[in-house]
Amino acid sequence: MKDQWKLLYGKKLVQLARAVISRKLKLPAATETEPDLSDFPSALLEEKRGVFVTLQKNGRLRGCIGSLEGRESVLEGVKHNAVNAAFHDPRFSPVGRTEMADMDIEVSILSEPKPLEYSDYKDLLAKLRPGIDGVIIR
Repeated sequence: MKDQWKLLYGKKLVQLARAVISRKLKLPAATETEPDLSDFPSALLEEKRGVFVTLQKNGRLRGCIGSLEGRESVLEGVKHNAVNAAFHDPRFSPVGRTEMADMDIEVSILSEPKPLEYSDYKDLLAKLRPGIDGVIIR
């Protein structure tokens, strides 16, 4: 199932996040339409996974909210975290209507966290894959 979170699904999840935010902003109906998710395997949308939604405007962070663990379905996680990234990230003021045209949205679907054994910092850095692996430091 991990390989199924590829380009097609990613684009539709980004469209979903954009539609949810646009609807909350009461933007014109054309920008509020949620994508057709009927081609998604329902098991993927219902799977409980960690989900992050990141907003960037002009290449700069504008909001990012999510959870590391799967507490809700992917579908609900995208919707919930899109709203929170846009309107409830305490580091930023809420997103305004005029900003959406310039907003880049990224949706990240996380796998279950696993311990990573390493001997020293060089070994750790050698084992991490940039752009793929995330790190939870405790």
